[in-house]
Amino acid sequence: NIWPWRLLQTQSGGFGKVYLAKHIISGIEYAIKQIDTTNCNRDDIETITNENIILQSLKHKNIIKYHHSFSYEDSFYTVMDYAKGGELSMLLKEKKRLNEKEARRIFKQIYKAVCFIHTKNIIHRDLKPNNILFLDENRTHVVLIDFGISGVSNGNNKDIVKAGTTTFLAPEVASGDNYSSSPKLDVWSLGVILF
Repeated sequence: NIWPWRLLQTQSGGFGKVYLAKHIISGIEYAIKQIDTTNCNRDDIETITNENIILQSLKHKNIIKYHHSFSYEDSFYTVMDYAKGGELSMLLKEKKRLNEKEARRIFKQIYKAVCFIHTKNIIHRDLKPNNILFLDENRTHVVLIDFGISGVSNGNNKDIVKAGTTTFLAPEVASGDNYSSSPKLDVWSLGVILF
């Protein structure tokens, strides 16, 4: 058996499944994202590949740590750190509202991650509380996830964006116009998250 993990839990989403898995030898828990590639077209494969290339290149304490990826049978897998504290959206649901000190502590970490990716000419394009996780159970260490629709903004070479989550989209994207990727798109989303 070449499968070195014991699967503990699973969660399904629009992109596929994410498993909580324990490495059999080390005992370390990881999150393993599985995408069924059976019906993927060329664009889907490009998106999957793009996300993994971007994630591999980003080494920052507030970005989920990528370990490796592989194909097995009809699926593509990405192995990342397991974020034990869950999503920011769950914290907001539980507390309804954060006090200013807690909001500042969390937002500062999100801001640092976004500043870092912008120095690498990467635009996240889907910043929202569901894509912000806490690595620890005490919910002190924030990490950014899901670079599936991320793009590049590098001089004259700019991707066109037509995706994202409506509530967090900049007006120029939400209006349906083809709009080049720009750090401004992420800055708008940051403002909505902070609000």
